[in-house]
Amino acid sequence: MTEDRFPVEDIEASIANKELQRSHDYQEQKPEERARLDDAKAKWFYFRSPPWTWKNLCGREGWIMYDPKRQKQYAFLATLIN
Repeated sequence: MTEDRFPVEDIEASIANKELQRSHDYQEQKPEERARLDDAKAKWFYFRSPPWTWKNLCGREGWIMYDPKRQKQYAFLATLIN
């Protein structure tokens, strides 16, 4: 897990992106990846940083443990970095 912190608006945009969430179904993850996510015992969402971050070669994508009520990030598991 990395210590990345992302802007709340970017996290919430990823959570609201139904296609992004559908295309990264938790149940379709490899057993070892699900085990890593389950160890945290928290709500996980799939995150993709905004387009400008990819254009500037600082894009990030992966699983983020996030509490929407408190707008607090707990962990990020990167699956793609450019």
